[in-house]
Amino acid sequence: MKTKLFLCAVMISWFTSAQITQPTIPVDGINYYMDTRGVFLNASTTGPWDFSSVNPDDSREIAIQPIEDSPYATEYPNSTHAYYEDGFVQFPGYTSTEYTYNGEQSFLLSNYPTPLVIHPYPFNVGDVHTDGIFNVPFEVPGGPPSLFRDHEVESEAMDTSSITLPDGTVFNDVTLVISTATFTDAQTGSSPCITVIETWSWWAPGIAVPVAQTFDQLSGGQCPPNPFQFSRFYTGEGPFAYVCTPALNCSFGDGFRLVNIEEIDNSSACEGYGDFTNLVANLEADTTYDLTVTTGWGDQNVTVWIDFNDDSQFTNDEKVVQNFVIAPGQNGGTFTETVDLAIPANAPTGNHRMRLKSNWQAAVPDDACEVTDFGETEDYTVAIEEVLSISDQEFQNAELVVVSLGDNRFELSLNTLSGVKLSAALFNMIGQKLSHESLNRGNNGTYQSTIDLSQFASGIYLIKVSSQASNTVKTAKVIVR
Repeated sequence: MKTKLFLCAVMISWFTSAQITQPTIPVDGINYYMDTRGVFLNASTTGPWDFSSVNPDDSREIAIQPIEDSPYATEYPNSTHAYYEDGFVQFPGYTSTEYTYNGEQSFLLSNYPTPLVIHPYPFNVGDVHTDGIFNVPFEVPGGPPSLFRDHEVESEAMDTSSITLPDGTVFNDVTLVISTATFTDAQTGSSPCITVIETWSWWAPGIAVPVAQTFDQLSGGQCPPNPFQFSRFYTGEGPFAYVCTPALNCSFGDGFRLVNIEEIDNSSACEGYGDFTNLVANLEADTTYDLTVTTGWGDQNVTVWIDFNDDSQFTNDEKVVQNFVIAPGQNGGTFTETVDLAIPANAPTGNHRMRLKSNWQAAVPDDACEVTDFGETEDYTVAIEEVLSISDQEFQNAELVVVSLGDNRFELSLNTLSGVKLSAALFNMIGQKLSHESLNRGNNGTYQSTIDLSQFASGIYLIKVSSQASNTVKTAKVIVR
């Protein structure tokens, strides 16, 4: 029934010497070196621990987000955070008295009705904790009904000593905690699949995640043994960058065959999930654009989000197209429709991820990460451009003219502009700024200036004229002989 069950060991802790207390969770992502070659580190339960001879073969980012900032706040009320890793989400809880586990969204969906306590706070060297939760219903999308889980865990704090990571980093006063999680999963009336995961976690003072972990999984009962082992080593924190990639079933043609908006004109086959974020559409705030979409099946609902705040989540207030229906009532075939995509007036400038999601004969879920029976998900990039003022637009349209007056003297002129403050800077070819001055507007409405370069060495120089109200720049090249 299963090929892999995911981690359920202690994930995050905060220490004072040999004691685990309530953690302070970072708002950023966590980066790890990974050893994915199936080599389990048979380390001693007593320190010091030295992993300097290990050569990790991969890397991974983990993101930890407060549950209230995630799309799962209502669904998982017992958790305090969403923990994103390698395409799945777990739901831990960190209270002042205990660390808990509250379910996951991976190849299966589970939501524990009451928290499973992994260990209490404080948790000292020599302490042992056990807990269990039974008959927890769960779903496997496309799988059989009436699935239930028993989940039991035992955790023990073993020793405190120093640890050396593969990159040579040494942490002192590190505590090793060994946790054994047993999952008994079955359909009502059938024999269970039993999976055991043993996790060794090393916690360092001041680090909000384990600085090293090893995982050893083995299944039995109705499931094949399927041994699974890996290790990982902390390398620091990075930006929160988890983006769910829900691969949907577009094999009947429900997915996108064409997406066209401004510079994006992308024809594609059925990917289930398509990452086309290398394709960019340049758009402006407070403007409506034509979005043209082709699908290979009718009756397709299409919703489009733009992640304006760049938090890797797609929320209702970021929808720019909502449940537009392509070819209502139709079946197989090629159908093309064009719909208005409106960029709000307050849209922030810069690059943002745009997500298109389709669903057959039903509304697209509000959760952009949810997997539906038929449809497709595709991601692109939109660049919201700064809307220039009338003066800046005039500057953008103006012509910069540089005329040699002889003896390495040059006259700069910019044709009529209205009320723009301009400055000119001189650079050599390695980017050093050599001079800077403001430009004055003459009586004839043209900005002019004379530049004397007779004291400069022979060579090529750049003159950059910029508007002080924006980042718009005009550049001219001059040669000193």
